[in-house]
Amino acid sequence: MFKPIEPTVAIETESIIVDIDAPKYTILSKSLSVFKESGVMITESDSSNYTFKAQKYVQLPLNIGLLTEWGPFVQNKVYYTVEVTTTPRYNRLIIHLRGVYDREGRVYNHGIKNDSSIYQEVQNMAFMIKDLSEEL
Repeated sequence: MFKPIEPTVAIETESIIVDIDAPKYTILSKSLSVFKESGVMITESDSSNYTFKAQKYVQLPLNIGLLTEWGPFVQNKVYYTVEVTTTPRYNRLIIHLRGVYDREGRVYNHGIKNDSSIYQEVQNMAFMIKDLSEEL
């Protein structure tokens, strides 16, 4: 028998940071389009502060996806918080990641490892945003 999993405190993965030589509005615009094209749902956007929040349903990691006496987990999401800030030389794209799974209305947080496919996908998205933003 498996022991019930207790809720944990929020776990945030190391942020992905990319310096981009382009205007903040261009970076935000390209970020929104790249995220949408990658199947990520934008949940909140604030263009005046150059930020947005998004989420995506993903496959459960094997160790979390095991059935327990409580039944299967019903949701597994990755939450993204994206912001564009200014540095003295460049504008900076910062993407924060947080993984969450929900079983029967109880939310549990899990870490996203830097070598995971989700983290690698977001890194690729960040460099795609950089390339698209600097094309102009």
